Amino acid sequence: MSGILEGLPAGMRISTAGVDRDLERRQHGYGSGRRMQIERDRVRWTAGIRFGRTLGSPVGFEIANRDWQNWTEKMAQEDVRGARRPKRITLARPGHADLAGAIKYDTDDIRNVLERASARSTAPRVLAGAVARQLLATVGVRIWSFVEQLGPVRAFGGVDDPVAAVPAGWADRDLREPTPLRCPDPEAELAMIVLVDECAANGDSIGGTFVVVAEGLPVGLGSMAEWDTRLDGALAGAVMSIPAVKGVGIGLGFGVAGAHGRELHDEVDPTSGDWSRRTNRAGGIEGGMSNGEPVVVRAAVKPVATLRKPLQA
Repeated sequence: MSGILEGLPAGMRISTAGVDRDLERRQHGYGSGRRMQIERDRVRWTAGIRFGRTLGSPVGFEIANRDWQNWTEKMAQEDVRGARRPKRITLARPGHADLAGAIKYDTDDIRNVLERASARSTAPRVLAGAVARQLLATVGVRIWSFVEQLGPVRAFGGVDDPVAAVPAGWADRDLREPTPLRCPDPEAELAMIVLVDECAANGDSIGGTFVVVAEGLPVGLGSMAEWDTRLDGALAGAVMSIPAVKGVGIGLGFGVAGAHGRELHDEVDPTSGDWSRRTNRAGGIEGGMSNGEPVVVRAAVKPVATLRKPLQA
Protein backbone atom coordinates (compact mmCIF):
# COMPACT_ATOMS: atom_id res chain seq x y z
CA MET A 1 0.00 0.00 0.00
CA SER A 2 1.21 3.50 -0.77
CA GLY A 3 0.19 7.06 -0.09
CA ILE A 4 1.17 10.71 -0.45
CA LEU A 5 1.05 13.41 2.24
CA GLU A 6 0.85 17.02 1.10
CA GLY A 7 1.00 20.30 3.01
CA LEU A 8 3.71 19.45 5.54
CA PRO A 9 6.13 22.30 6.26
CA ALA A 10 9.79 21.98 5.35
CA GLY A 11 12.16 21.07 8.16
CA MET A 12 9.68 19.11 10.28
CA ARG A 13 11.39 16.24 12.08
CA ILE A 14 9.60 12.93 11.52
CA SER A 15 9.89 10.15 14.09
CA THR A 16 9.74 6.94 12.08
CA ALA A 17 9.63 4.98 15.33
CA GLY A 18 6.60 6.99 16.41
CA VAL A 19 4.82 6.27 13.13
CA ASP A 20 5.61 2.56 13.42
CA ARG A 21 4.33 2.59 17.01
CA ASP A 22 0.95 3.93 15.86
CA LEU A 23 0.81 1.32 13.09
CA GLU A 24 1.51 -1.36 15.68
CA ARG A 25 -1.21 -0.02 17.99
CA ARG A 26 -3.70 -0.42 15.16
CA GLN A 27 -3.04 -4.18 15.14
CA HIS A 28 -3.32 -4.97 18.85
CA GLY A 29 -7.03 -4.84 19.68
CA TYR A 30 -8.27 -7.77 21.75
CA GLY A 31 -10.21 -10.21 19.57
CA SER A 32 -8.87 -8.82 16.30
CA GLY A 33 -8.88 -10.97 13.17
CA ARG A 34 -6.29 -13.28 11.68
CA ARG A 35 -5.05 -10.65 9.22
CA MET A 36 -3.75 -8.58 12.13
CA GLN A 37 -1.56 -11.53 13.15
CA ILE A 38 -0.07 -11.89 9.67
CA GLU A 39 0.99 -8.31 9.01
CA ARG A 40 3.83 -6.42 10.70
CA ASP A 41 3.24 -2.93 9.41
CA ARG A 42 6.23 -0.61 9.11
CA VAL A 43 6.59 2.58 7.10
CA ARG A 44 9.04 2.97 4.23
CA TRP A 45 9.48 6.57 3.09
CA THR A 46 9.75 6.97 -0.67
CA ALA A 47 9.89 10.76 -1.15
CA GLY A 48 9.83 14.11 0.61
CA ILE A 49 12.10 13.29 3.59
CA ARG A 50 15.86 13.64 3.91
CA PHE A 51 17.91 12.95 7.01
CA GLY A 52 14.75 12.63 9.08
CA ARG A 53 13.24 15.98 8.11
CA THR A 54 10.61 16.97 5.56
CA LEU A 55 11.66 18.85 2.44
CA GLY A 56 8.42 20.77 1.90
CA SER A 57 7.54 18.61 -1.09
CA PRO A 58 4.92 15.83 -0.96
CA VAL A 59 5.91 12.95 1.32
CA GLY A 60 5.54 9.48 -0.19
CA PHE A 61 5.32 6.26 1.79
CA GLU A 62 4.72 2.54 1.45
CA ILE A 63 3.51 -0.23 3.75
CA ALA A 64 4.35 -3.77 2.67
CA ASN A 65 1.62 -6.42 2.71
CA ARG A 66 3.18 -9.66 3.93
CA ASP A 67 0.02 -11.52 2.92
CA TRP A 68 0.31 -10.35 -0.70
CA GLN A 69 2.32 -13.42 -1.72
CA ASN A 70 -0.78 -15.53 -1.10
CA TRP A 71 -2.86 -13.41 -3.48
CA THR A 72 -0.62 -12.85 -6.50
CA GLU A 73 -2.69 -15.13 -8.73
CA LYS A 74 -6.12 -14.26 -7.34
CA MET A 75 -5.45 -10.53 -7.79
CA ALA A 76 -3.16 -10.68 -10.85
CA GLN A 77 -3.05 -7.57 -13.03
CA GLU A 78 -2.45 -9.47 -16.27
CA ASP A 79 -5.21 -11.35 -18.07
CA VAL A 80 -5.60 -14.86 -16.65
CA ARG A 81 -7.73 -17.46 -18.40
CA GLY A 82 -8.60 -21.11 -18.11
CA ALA A 83 -7.72 -23.24 -15.10
CA ARG A 84 -5.43 -20.57 -13.62
CA ARG A 85 -8.29 -18.14 -13.24
CA PRO A 86 -9.55 -18.24 -9.62
CA LYS A 87 -13.12 -19.20 -8.84
CA ARG A 88 -15.50 -16.25 -8.78
CA ILE A 89 -17.11 -15.12 -5.53
CA THR A 90 -20.84 -14.76 -6.10
CA LEU A 91 -22.40 -14.89 -2.62
CA ALA A 92 -22.79 -11.42 -1.11
CA ARG A 93 -22.37 -11.10 2.66
CA PRO A 94 -24.89 -8.96 4.57
CA GLY A 95 -23.28 -5.89 6.10
CA HIS A 96 -20.50 -5.71 3.51
CA ALA A 97 -20.03 -3.68 0.34
CA ASP A 98 -20.41 -6.91 -1.68
CA LEU A 99 -23.87 -6.66 -3.24
CA ALA A 100 -24.12 -2.89 -3.71
CA GLY A 101 -20.61 -2.80 -5.18
CA ALA A 102 -21.22 -5.70 -7.56
CA ILE A 103 -24.39 -4.05 -8.87
CA LYS A 104 -22.84 -0.59 -9.13
CA TYR A 105 -19.72 -1.78 -11.00
CA ASP A 106 -21.54 -4.48 -12.98
CA THR A 107 -19.20 -7.30 -11.98
CA ASP A 108 -19.91 -11.00 -11.61
CA ASP A 109 -17.00 -11.49 -9.19
CA ILE A 110 -17.49 -9.90 -5.78
CA ARG A 111 -13.75 -10.12 -5.06
CA ASN A 112 -13.36 -7.01 -7.23
CA VAL A 113 -15.34 -5.16 -4.55
CA LEU A 114 -14.45 -6.80 -1.25
CA GLU A 115 -10.67 -6.43 -1.53
CA ARG A 116 -10.86 -2.67 -2.03
CA ALA A 117 -13.53 -2.28 0.64
CA SER A 118 -11.38 -4.09 3.20
CA ALA A 119 -10.56 -2.37 6.49
CA ARG A 120 -6.93 -3.06 5.57
CA SER A 121 -7.17 0.28 3.77
CA THR A 122 -7.11 2.01 7.16
CA ALA A 123 -3.40 1.21 7.62
CA PRO A 124 -2.15 4.07 5.39
CA ARG A 125 -4.70 6.38 7.01
CA VAL A 126 -3.31 5.53 10.43
CA LEU A 127 0.16 6.29 9.07
CA ALA A 128 -0.95 9.67 7.73
CA GLY A 129 -2.66 10.40 11.03
CA ALA A 130 0.51 9.52 12.94
CA VAL A 131 2.43 12.15 10.97
CA ALA A 132 -0.36 14.69 11.50
CA ARG A 133 -0.28 13.97 15.23
CA GLN A 134 3.46 14.68 15.29
CA LEU A 135 2.89 17.98 13.48
CA LEU A 136 0.13 19.00 15.90
CA ALA A 137 2.33 18.10 18.87
CA THR A 138 4.81 20.79 17.80
CA VAL A 139 2.15 23.44 18.55
CA GLY A 140 0.99 21.88 21.81
CA VAL A 141 -1.95 19.79 20.60
CA ARG A 142 -2.32 16.33 22.14
CA ILE A 143 -4.59 13.64 20.70
CA TRP A 144 -5.66 10.51 22.54
CA SER A 145 -8.51 8.04 22.43
CA PHE A 146 -10.19 5.18 24.23
CA VAL A 147 -12.89 2.52 23.91
CA GLU A 148 -16.04 3.72 25.65
CA GLN A 149 -18.52 0.90 25.05
CA LEU A 150 -18.69 -2.67 23.83
CA GLY A 151 -22.17 -4.10 23.44
CA PRO A 152 -24.06 -3.33 26.68
CA VAL A 153 -20.86 -2.70 28.67
CA ARG A 154 -20.04 1.01 29.10
CA ALA A 155 -17.03 2.60 30.76
CA PHE A 156 -17.69 4.36 34.06
CA GLY A 157 -21.28 3.13 34.14
CA GLY A 158 -22.31 5.08 31.04
CA VAL A 159 -21.74 8.63 32.31
CA ASP A 160 -22.52 11.48 29.90
CA ASP A 161 -18.94 12.79 30.02
CA PRO A 162 -16.59 9.78 30.07
CA VAL A 163 -13.62 12.00 29.20
CA ALA A 164 -13.89 13.72 32.59
CA ALA A 165 -13.95 10.30 34.27
CA VAL A 166 -10.69 9.08 32.69
CA PRO A 167 -8.03 8.82 35.43
CA ALA A 168 -5.23 11.38 35.31
CA GLY A 169 -2.22 10.08 33.38
CA TRP A 170 -4.12 7.24 31.72
CA ALA A 171 -3.60 8.57 28.18
CA ASP A 172 0.18 8.71 28.65
CA ARG A 173 0.25 5.20 30.11
CA ASP A 174 -1.88 3.97 27.21
CA LEU A 175 0.73 5.17 24.72
CA ARG A 176 3.46 3.26 26.55
CA GLU A 177 1.60 0.11 27.59
CA PRO A 178 -1.88 -0.18 26.06
CA THR A 179 -4.34 -2.49 27.79
CA PRO A 180 -6.04 -5.24 25.74
CA LEU A 181 -9.05 -3.10 24.78
CA ARG A 182 -7.69 0.36 25.61
CA CYS A 183 -10.55 1.12 27.98
CA PRO A 184 -9.69 3.44 30.90
CA ASP A 185 -12.18 1.71 33.23
CA PRO A 186 -10.49 -1.56 34.37
CA GLU A 187 -13.71 -3.14 35.64
CA ALA A 188 -15.56 -2.39 32.40
CA GLU A 189 -12.62 -3.66 30.35
CA LEU A 190 -12.69 -7.03 32.10
CA ALA A 191 -16.41 -7.33 31.28
CA MET A 192 -15.68 -6.34 27.68
CA ILE A 193 -13.03 -9.07 27.37
CA VAL A 194 -15.51 -11.66 28.65
CA LEU A 195 -18.03 -10.42 26.07
CA VAL A 196 -15.50 -10.68 23.23
CA ASP A 197 -14.66 -14.25 24.27
CA GLU A 198 -18.36 -15.16 24.35
CA CYS A 199 -18.90 -13.73 20.87
CA ALA A 200 -15.87 -15.58 19.52
CA ALA A 201 -17.11 -18.86 20.99
CA ASN A 202 -20.50 -18.32 19.33
CA GLY A 203 -19.07 -17.30 15.95
CA ASP A 204 -20.56 -13.85 16.44
CA SER A 205 -19.31 -10.24 16.70
CA ILE A 206 -20.23 -7.16 18.72
CA GLY A 207 -20.39 -3.41 18.17
CA GLY A 208 -19.19 -0.55 20.33
CA THR A 209 -18.09 3.05 20.58
CA PHE A 210 -14.78 4.87 20.84
CA VAL A 211 -13.87 8.42 21.78
CA VAL A 212 -11.14 10.67 20.35
CA VAL A 213 -9.97 13.74 22.27
CA ALA A 214 -7.88 16.66 20.96
CA GLU A 215 -6.51 18.95 23.68
CA GLY A 216 -4.76 22.29 23.22
CA LEU A 217 -6.57 23.54 20.13
CA PRO A 218 -6.91 27.33 19.86
CA VAL A 219 -10.24 29.11 19.67
CA GLY A 220 -11.53 29.62 16.13
CA LEU A 221 -10.50 26.61 14.04
CA GLY A 222 -13.21 26.18 11.42
CA SER A 223 -15.87 28.73 10.56
CA MET A 224 -19.58 29.41 10.79
CA ALA A 225 -19.52 31.20 7.42
CA GLU A 226 -20.07 28.26 5.02
CA TRP A 227 -21.24 24.68 5.35
CA ASP A 228 -17.95 23.25 4.09
CA THR A 229 -15.77 25.24 6.50
CA ARG A 230 -17.34 23.91 9.70
CA LEU A 231 -14.86 21.99 11.87
CA ASP A 232 -17.48 19.55 13.15
CA GLY A 233 -18.58 18.77 9.59
CA ALA A 234 -15.01 17.98 8.53
CA LEU A 235 -14.35 15.79 11.57
CA ALA A 236 -17.66 13.94 11.29
CA GLY A 237 -17.07 13.23 7.60
CA ALA A 238 -13.55 11.94 8.23
CA VAL A 239 -14.60 9.63 11.06
CA MET A 240 -17.72 8.44 9.22
CA SER A 241 -15.54 7.38 6.29
CA ILE A 242 -13.85 4.71 8.42
CA PRO A 243 -15.22 1.28 7.45
CA ALA A 244 -17.83 -0.02 9.95
CA VAL A 245 -18.46 3.38 11.58
CA LYS A 246 -22.23 4.01 11.49
CA GLY A 247 -22.63 7.02 13.76
CA VAL A 248 -20.59 10.07 14.79
CA GLY A 249 -21.26 12.57 17.56
CA ILE A 250 -19.47 15.67 18.85
CA GLY A 251 -19.50 15.99 22.64
CA LEU A 252 -22.71 14.44 23.92
CA GLY A 253 -23.68 13.71 20.32
CA PHE A 254 -27.08 12.03 20.13
CA GLY A 255 -27.45 12.60 23.86
CA VAL A 256 -28.42 16.23 23.20
CA ALA A 257 -31.74 15.12 21.71
CA GLY A 258 -33.34 14.50 25.10
CA ALA A 259 -31.89 17.51 26.91
CA HIS A 260 -33.26 20.95 27.79
CA GLY A 261 -31.25 24.01 26.80
CA ARG A 262 -30.79 25.18 30.39
CA GLU A 263 -29.15 21.91 31.34
CA LEU A 264 -27.14 21.36 28.17
CA HIS A 265 -25.20 24.42 27.02
CA ASP A 266 -21.75 25.07 28.47
CA GLU A 267 -21.54 28.21 30.59
CA VAL A 268 -18.37 30.30 30.62
CA ASP A 269 -16.54 30.32 33.94
CA PRO A 270 -16.05 34.04 34.70
CA THR A 271 -13.32 33.29 37.22
CA SER A 272 -11.14 31.38 34.76
CA GLY A 273 -9.59 34.33 32.99
CA ASP A 274 -9.32 32.41 29.72
CA TRP A 275 -12.95 31.96 28.58
CA SER A 276 -12.97 28.31 29.64
CA ARG A 277 -16.25 26.52 30.32
CA ARG A 278 -17.58 24.84 33.42
CA THR A 279 -18.63 21.84 31.32
CA ASN A 280 -17.84 20.53 27.84
CA ARG A 281 -21.06 18.96 26.60
CA ALA A 282 -20.58 20.62 23.19
CA GLY A 283 -17.35 18.69 22.73
CA GLY A 284 -15.22 21.78 22.16
CA ILE A 285 -17.06 22.99 19.05
CA GLU A 286 -19.75 25.68 18.79
CA GLY A 287 -21.02 27.19 15.56
CA GLY A 288 -18.62 25.08 13.53
CA MET A 289 -15.58 26.50 15.37
CA SER A 290 -13.33 25.25 18.15
CA ASN A 291 -14.05 27.09 21.41
CA GLY A 292 -10.87 26.30 23.34
CA GLU A 293 -12.18 23.27 25.20
CA PRO A 294 -10.98 19.77 24.28
CA VAL A 295 -12.58 18.58 21.05
CA VAL A 296 -14.39 15.31 21.74
CA VAL A 297 -15.55 13.02 18.92
CA ARG A 298 -17.51 9.83 19.54
CA ALA A 299 -18.02 7.10 16.96
CA ALA A 300 -20.29 4.05 16.91
CA VAL A 301 -18.89 0.97 15.19
CA LYS A 302 -21.10 -1.84 13.93
CA PRO A 303 -20.28 -5.50 14.65
CA VAL A 304 -17.84 -7.05 12.18
CA ALA A 305 -19.88 -8.31 9.25
CA THR A 306 -17.72 -11.37 8.48
CA LEU A 307 -19.09 -14.10 10.74
CA ARG A 308 -17.95 -17.66 11.38
CA LYS A 309 -21.66 -18.55 11.37
CA PRO A 310 -22.70 -16.54 8.31
CA LEU A 311 -26.11 -15.01 7.69
CA GLN A 312 -28.23 -15.76 4.64
CA ALA A 313 -26.54 -14.33 1.53
